[in-house]
Amino acid sequence: MQALYNGANSAGLYTTSQVQALNVGMPLLQKDASTGQFNLTVAVQQSADLKTYTPLSLATGSLSVNQAGTLGFRLNSQTGAAFYRLQSQ
Repeated sequence: MQALYNGANSAGLYTTSQVQALNVGMPLLQKDASTGQFNLTVAVQQSADLKTYTPLSLATGSLSVNQAGTLGFRLNSQTGAAFYRLQSQ
């Protein structure tokens, strides 16, 4: 197995560090070695002008997850225009 990892580049494969380096700005999900689980973090940011984004605080009960694994956000805006940006890691 170590020979496969050592020869990854010559076989046209990418190493873990090379794949992570391709993802500029946000890290890829990493498995917790002690639990074997992945942790997905989603940050919601809000903007009124598409220039400046601030973290959005979500009220209890404003987030839902259905059986298909789809996240739902119920968002209220105090301004006439609201734009949202999701970031995950």
